[in-house]
Amino acid sequence: TAIMMKQSILVLGAALLCCLTVYANSEAVFVPSECCFHFYVDRLPKNKVDDYRLTSPHCPNKGIIVRMQNGKEFCVNPDQRWVKGITNFIDQKKVAELCRSDSKP
Repeated sequence: TAIMMKQSILVLGAALLCCLTVYANSEAVFVPSECCFHFYVDRLPKNKVDDYRLTSPHCPNKGIIVRMQNGKEFCVNPDQRWVKGITNFIDQKKVAELCRSDSKP
């Protein structure tokens, strides 16, 4: 029985070590659910863009997800000049809307 007890402890220890290894490896390859792996390269009309959001800093590529007025979403490269134009345009629209709502009695 002492041998069986040692074997059980050994098997339990090996299983625990295996579980910890799997857990550690799964943490190492964590990728957020919204990352851009490919970028849409054609210019999008900024007047058709509804909103945008930045991808997680944990993503392998820095990206912006642009949502169009029709609901379609595109991953775009934030380093592109036309993308910066879109984000500036949307930010200005948001500020203008805030100013309008603040000035109402």
